Amino acid sequence: MPGTVDLHMHSTASDGTLNVEELVRLAASLGLKTIALTDHDTTAGLDAAILFGNKLGLEVIPSIELSAEDNGEVHILGYFLNYDNQEFQAKLKHFRDTRFNRGELIVQKLAELGMPIEWARVQEIANGASIGRPHFAEAMKEKGYVQTIAEAFEKYLYNGGPAFVDREKITPVEAVQLIREVGGLAVLAHPTWVNDLDRILEETVQTGLAGIETYYGHYDEETVARFLELAQKYNIVPTGGSDFHGRDDGGQVYLGERLVPDEVIGQLKARLQP
Repeated sequence: MPGTVDLHMHSTASDGTLNVEELVRLAASLGLKTIALTDHDTTAGLDAAILFGNKLGLEVIPSIELSAEDNGEVHILGYFLNYDNQEFQAKLKHFRDTRFNRGELIVQKLAELGMPIEWARVQEIANGASIGRPHFAEAMKEKGYVQTIAEAFEKYLYNGGPAFVDREKITPVEAVQLIREVGGLAVLAHPTWVNDLDRILEETVQTGLAGIETYYGHYDEETVARFLELAQKYNIVPTGGSDFHGRDDGGQVYLGERLVPDEVIGQLKARLQP
């Protein structure tokens, strides 16, 4: 049975392939009732998403996904943001600017590897969105250097790979603090990706972490049970979502395919700051 809640998805405002209207219309057509648009380091799609959602009777929670760093990447989702805060937006712009500078270095590395691509073409593919590795992968695919976006990541763009360029990041604690500063709820994304999970949870819960992704992607029942136990241990909300990007390179979970209990929304709202 399909779910009615999906709290993790991306549009062309970051590294998804569907624009905001397409994404919201698809969600509504699939019977979803509550979604969160969680683009990377940007809220550019939220105004339109909320507008389209209202027209279609779909609740769109203003959200984001922040990239942090602590012994590896740690992603923190933010829900129910007062995202028009000017200081918040200035910090997000700084994050995006570092992505831009990083992009130019990735182009240089690819050229040194014998795979020249045009920086201008990468920007065209991004189409105004925050530039990320999937946009470089698409440009590489266009040139015939790889057959799929997945191959570009597996061979060249993975963390520490020959075309990888690191960028300035914040710590998980700083990400939680930033989200809380604008009235939001911070949730640890895809925890199986997180190194030293127990320590990260200890530190972020002390800072105000409100939840942990539990019903995520292809997580099996055993993995879900593990994170349900951690949610209970730390008194945080077990949330979830598909992490839908719109690309079909095999293995992705589609909108509505990941069953997230409807009561998660009420549990999150009960934790909103007065």
